[in-house]
Amino acid sequence: MAPDPTDAESLVRAVLVSLKGYVEVSVFDAHYQQIVGEPIPWRALGHTSLEAYLSLSPELARIEQRDGKVSQNLKI
Repeated sequence: MAPDPTDAESLVRAVLVSLKGYVEVSVFDAHYQQIVGEPIPWRALGHTSLEAYLSLSPELARIEQRDGKVSQNLKI
């Protein structure tokens, strides 16, 4: 069964709120898996990468390149 996009977005938002500010995408990904117990289902939702999933949801996060690393900032 495919994941519900609304449920996935709610979980992503909850984890982002717990981190606040700028965080590397890899750190966010690991934190999400630690809290939720499974990886972010970006592939099952039809995205080519985690960054693509997050950037297509601008209400969730803004993806930026800082010091050569891809980071995201929570957008509330």
